[in-house]
Amino acid sequence: LGATFLHNYDLKNFPFDRQVLKIHLDHTQEYADVWEFIADPQSGIDKSISVEGWKIDSIKTRVSKKSYDSNFGLTELNPNFSRVTVEINMKREALLTFFKLTLGLVVAVVIAVLASLLPPNNDDLFSSRVGLLGATLLAVVVSQQFADAKAGDTSSVTLVDSLHMLGSLAILALFVSTLVSRFACLNE
Repeated sequence: LGATFLHNYDLKNFPFDRQVLKIHLDHTQEYADVWEFIADPQSGIDKSISVEGWKIDSIKTRVSKKSYDSNFGLTELNPNFSRVTVEINMKREALLTFFKLTLGLVVAVVIAVLASLLPPNNDDLFSSRVGLLGATLLAVVVSQQFADAKAGDTSSVTLVDSLHMLGSLAILALFVSTLVSRFACLNE
């Protein structure tokens, strides 16, 4: 058995995000004054149920009345219907995912820092230094593309995105410092 529900995920903290999934069940055959849901205070989840990559923290049910912008052709204006909402609090368990998404970034930044230690006054080493910095910047871009593919289409900047942007800026700063140090060596 399965179902698909629409949900707007907040992925700003991906892959360490928390989500509150709300499932609304409405009884639209009878008005709320005739038919009303009653929440069971002992509602819960079977401990054997698991969602891969997620930990279910809690489940709550609450009852409310729902009115729609339509009267569905009924003579009464804006009738109320009984609604039960199931709220599922979940958090992603993704330390390994975070490691996989940021490993390329970390390696690229470390190589960029090590490349910056090459002396700028030697022509051969300088070109190697610039080449390594360019390659590490390309590696960060590829790593970001991989991370975007895993996170899906997001309209917000995730934690992994922020780290990749910071890594790109660090490599850019190392590139600028490389050029400054090269010009300083040439002017000596």
